[in-house]
Amino acid sequence: MVGVTNTEWNVRTLTLMANSGLIELLGPKSRASNNVQPKLFDADTDEDAELTDRRNEQFQRVRVVEPNHLDFSVCTDVVEPQRKRMESAYRHNLDQMFLFLEGKQCAADTLVSIYELSGQQVTGNGPAVVGVAPACGGCPFCRAKGIPRETEPVTIPKYPWPHIAGVNYPASDLLDETCRILIFYDPSVDPRNLRRWSEALAKLARCGVRNLICLPGSPVGPVSVQRNHPGTAIFTSEKLPPWDYLPPGPVAMIVPPNQ
Repeated sequence: MVGVTNTEWNVRTLTLMANSGLIELLGPKSRASNNVQPKLFDADTDEDAELTDRRNEQFQRVRVVEPNHLDFSVCTDVVEPQRKRMESAYRHNLDQMFLFLEGKQCAADTLVSIYELSGQQVTGNGPAVVGVAPACGGCPFCRAKGIPRETEPVTIPKYPWPHIAGVNYPASDLLDETCRILIFYDPSVDPRNLRRWSEALAKLARCGVRNLICLPGSPVGPVSVQRNHPGTAIFTSEKLPPWDYLPPGPVAMIVPPNQ
C-alpha cells in the first residue's frame, strides 16, 4: 500500500475529512517543531536530515474533532453532502475556466465568482463572506470591445446580524423577526443623556451583548460603558465588519448622526 496513487488518495481523503469538520490538519512534522537548536551538520548528517524531512512530508499530523469519525453514518450524513458540494464547486470552476478561454465576457467577471466566498460557505466561526475586487489588465474581450476598465472596489457585505441565541431577557423580548433592535436618538446630547447611554449599554452587556461598535463621531464611547459594567469584558471596535475582528455574538452598534 505504498505509492504515488495511494499517497494522493490519502491526501484527498484527509482533505475531505477536514472540510467536513471531522479532523483538523496540523501539517507535517518537522525538525523546527521539535525545538531543536540549529547546529552545523557535516555532509553525511545533513543528507540524513534531508532524508528525514522527506519522510516526514509523507505523514500528516491530525487532530480528531469528531470522535465518531469512523462510523459509517457520519460518512453518509456529514461527509457525503460535503463531497457533493465540493464536486459542484469544482464543476462550476471548470465551467468558468472554459468561459474564460472562450473570451465571451471580461476575464475579471469570470474569475470573481471563482475566488469570492458567499455566506453559503460555512467556516468554524459561521458563514464566510469574502469579496473580490474585479481587476482587468486588458483581457481580449475588453480589447476587442474597446472597453477601458479599472480595478473596482470590493463590495462590503451586509452586516451578519446574529441569531437571538446569546441574548438574555429582557433584551431578547425587544428583538424583531430579524433579531434587531433599531433605536433613534436625539443628536443633541447632554451629560444626563450620556450617562443614560452608558447605563443602557451596560445593561445590554449584562444581557449578553458584549460586542460594541462605536463608529467615529458616536455620542458615547466604550470607556464609559465599561466603567458602568466593570465585571464583564466588553469587546469594542470603531469599524464595521469584516474588519472589526470582534468575537462571534450579539452586537450593539452606534451610528453617528447623518450616516
